[in-house]
Amino acid sequence: MLVAALSAFLLKQPPALQALFVGACSGAFLMGVVSAAETDPSAELLVIAFLVFGIATGAFYYRASTRSHRAGAEEESSGDAEIGSRLPAYQLAIFVLVWLIGIISALLTLFVGAGFTVAIILVLPIVLFAPVALISARELGRRHRG
Repeated sequence: MLVAALSAFLLKQPPALQALFVGACSGAFLMGVVSAAETDPSAELLVIAFLVFGIATGAFYYRASTRSHRAGAEEESSGDAEIGSRLPAYQLAIFVLVWLIGIISALLTLFVGAGFTVAIILVLPIVLFAPVALISARELGRRHRG
C-alpha cells in the first residue's frame, strides 16, 4: 500500500516535476559511477557529471512525457492498481532502467571505488525511486503477458 501511495504521488505530479526527479536521481547515480571509476575525483568533475547527465535525462523524460500527455496517453485513473496503466511503455521503462542503473552504481561504488560512504549517499535516491520502478516493472510485465 505504501509503495502504491508513493508511486501515485510521483506519477500524478506534472511532467516537469517528474522530469526533475528523474534527472536528479540519474545525475546522482552517474556521480556514483564517476566516484567508483576515479580514484580521487574532483568536485568540479562530479558537479559537471551530475548537471550534464541529470539535465539530459530530465529533458529527455520531460519531452517524452509532454508528448504522451498531448497525445492523450495520460487519462485519469480511478485507483492505485491502475497507476502505471495510463503511461506509455517507454516511460515505464525509463523508471525501471534508471532505478537499475542506480543499484549498479551503488554496487560499483561500494565494491570497486569510492567505498561505503558514497554508496550510502546513493541509497536515498534508490529508495525514493524504488516504488515507481517496482510499479512500472509490474505494469510492463502485465502488458508483456497480455
